[in-house]
Amino acid sequence: MPILDDIRGAVADGAYRVTGHAADQMVGSDIDEIWVLEATMVGEVIDDFPSAFPAPSCLVLGETPLGQRLHALWTYDEIAHMAILLTVYWPRLRPAPAVERAP
Repeated sequence: MPILDDIRGAVADGAYRVTGHAADQMVGSDIDEIWVLEATMVGEVIDDFPSAFPAPSCLVLGETPLGQRLHALWTYDEIAHMAILLTVYWPRLRPAPAVERAP
């Protein structure tokens, strides 16, 4: 079962916790917890870290109900059957590369 399925199942059951770092990020970046949960439920894994220590994790890109893009890094505790939010942040948009136009 992919890790995101486990995470979504845990979130749907209310079996998740937010690390202190993630809580600090939410407060400092004005991100509501419900936005993180909703973005996780509809988002997609954009980076997977199967060898991360102490447990595999994944970076989810989702959207808030207001259409804002959001990154959330999650892990899943298989023993406790609990999702753990490690960090969350607004992704920085990269400027589009300059395109030279023909004269």
